[in-house]
Amino acid sequence: MPYTLVIGSGIAGLTSALLLAKEGQQVAVIEQQARPGGLLQTYRRAGHSLATGLHYMGLLGDNDFLGRLWGYLDLSGDLTFLPLTEEGGELIYIGGKVIRLSNNKAKLEKEFLTLFPNDRGIIEAYFRQMEETVSRFALYRLNPPKGQEIGPNESTSLLHWLEQQKASKDFINTISYLSFLYGLSPAECPLYVHLIIHDSFLRGAWRLKGGGKSLINSFLKKLAAYDVNIRTNARLAALYPHEGSLVAELQSGEQLMAEKVIYTGDIGALPAILKEPKDKRTALFLKRIGEQNYTAGMAGVGIAFAGNAASAQNADFLRHNHYIYLPDFLAAMPQFLREIVTTSQTPWLFISAEEAGSAQLLLPVPQAISQNWPSPGEPAYKELKEELAEALIKVALVALPELKKAKIIDTFTPFTYERYLGIRSGSAYGLAKNIDQLSSARFTAKTRIPGLYLAGQSILLPGIVGASISALSAALEILGPKLLCKIK
Repeated sequence: MPYTLVIGSGIAGLTSALLLAKEGQQVAVIEQQARPGGLLQTYRRAGHSLATGLHYMGLLGDNDFLGRLWGYLDLSGDLTFLPLTEEGGELIYIGGKVIRLSNNKAKLEKEFLTLFPNDRGIIEAYFRQMEETVSRFALYRLNPPKGQEIGPNESTSLLHWLEQQKASKDFINTISYLSFLYGLSPAECPLYVHLIIHDSFLRGAWRLKGGGKSLINSFLKKLAAYDVNIRTNARLAALYPHEGSLVAELQSGEQLMAEKVIYTGDIGALPAILKEPKDKRTALFLKRIGEQNYTAGMAGVGIAFAGNAASAQNADFLRHNHYIYLPDFLAAMPQFLREIVTTSQTPWLFISAEEAGSAQLLLPVPQAISQNWPSPGEPAYKELKEELAEALIKVALVALPELKKAKIIDTFTPFTYERYLGIRSGSAYGLAKNIDQLSSARFTAKTRIPGLYLAGQSILLPGIVGASISALSAALEILGPKLLCKIK
């Protein structure tokens, strides 16, 4: 019987499994899909590799969270990191101009002060608040957690805090490009979520050569060295306690027993999966899960450059991220895209370069919109995808006319993520950590159910950093705090 069963093989599942295995624990991993990796996976179209979720990341410095964690797990030696341009790495298309923002905190502050001189006091307060906030999140700095980590200022929304500081509308709109990275509007996003996510990309930003596939392969190689294999096509049907252990029953009817379980799948599925116990505290816990909302799904287009355009265009694209503020282009949009933009909490089009002359155009789509779209397989769905691709390219060309040299090689919607990765409603960032459900949407690794732990981007923070922090938190609950000393 495996000591710990890890359910799910995204970044949280892979990280928690390798942490436990490295410390001598018996571990087994099950994955409902045919391939491990979750949103780390890549796929190919027309000879090009495209990402499903991992486009770029931060905190890879020697003293930063992922740099330390992956170094301890011996992953970094298998990986090649491609740094984004530090100065002007973020290209923001807003108000008819291009704003170049750095992935370095000191340089960015100077750039903001130059761009928004009337907001000097707000900008200085913003970076002070960022330092205070990240100093309180212990695991982000690989320190033992201590009590309440959210200060009084962070329990407000980003927009409310900026308005209290009397920030200009131009500064508010510009800084809202970061909303793409956590799936919440400035009015919804707790200040602490925004500041931590922003800080994580101001310590350097990198792409990963080979994309998420290379990271998956590195994890699988290390796990295999500890005799940990990932069992795919193993869909969980039920989870319940039995004689001091937990039983994971698969849809095939097979039962797996473990002393502990780290669940990294869709947290919203737990109320249906957990059959026992029926005590009041567990019932309240499951009720709280069932009341949460999810972030928007993702739609978009994969494009590729041919011949000389591929090398020239990709060389420039790999050094930058491109964010287009869509409300500036409403007049040029068809009605269905205008509806998405005016409804969306994150009205930005993100253009991310991939390797070998390809790129992706990514658009968050609210569930309230996508749930009314035709279903995959219907003729109208194919027409919608074609219209979506044409509309996104048309808008992108206004800001980036060089994209006219590219050809469309793929179009996807939230249904694509739901169908092929099993992600509820195609949600890009899991549960929405919005200000209205600030307390109820924050979960801890250790649950009220003995032996059951949670990890994933729905637990603490969104994205690869949030999912990895939650995985470390779950491993600490099982292994104890000495693990942090080894990682640091």
